[in-house]
Amino acid sequence: MARANAAVETVLRLYQETYFDLNIRHFHEKLAEVHQIELSYTWVQRALPGAVLVARRSKRRKHRRRRERRPMTGMLLHIDGKQAPMVRRRARV
Repeated sequence: MARANAAVETVLRLYQETYFDLNIRHFHEKLAEVHQIELSYTWVQRALPGAVLVARRSKRRKHRRRRERRPMTGMLLHIDGKQAPMVRRRARV
């Protein structure tokens, strides 16, 4: 348990003092390459915002937003911009 706490403190200290300008992905790579600290990316991703060193990501908006409906039912907007009713009456024969 003491070894795990020391690893956590080491990772947080490295981020605060040395790698404060890196994002989480690059910081994780530096831990493995330079410091030989093998932790999962998910662990690092959860530890840094948990220690309030990195801001949490905001949630994404919906991929598609619905457009506003036309003001009246049965109304159609033509390509040339004029408005016409969708259903026309037939001429009596």
